[in-house]
Amino acid sequence: MLFKVGDIVAVHADTSRIGPVIEVLQNADRFGRNRVFHGPGNMREYAGDRLVLAAAQHALPEDGLSPEEFRARLVAARLSHPLTDHVYSLRAAQIRVG
Repeated sequence: MLFKVGDIVAVHADTSRIGPVIEVLQNADRFGRNRVFHGPGNMREYAGDRLVLAAAQHALPEDGLSPEEFRARLVAARLSHPLTDHVYSLRAAQIRVG
């Protein structure tokens, strides 16, 4: 299946791994490759045949999201788990605690 940026997808083998497609990569096969955001520092690439659209409550409108709405949803998701970003920012800034 071919996906577009903003589609909320799940990994076919583990449907608990859900995330938005953040990039559709060029590929010669009929399935394409997609970069999916699973969380801060956790982006993975999958062939299109390894992904399925997430449950209806997570599905996006037919025309997808505008870049501004996608960023707003991404910020909302990150704010719902603020400690994750805090831990990663400490490591990225090479700050020593304690």
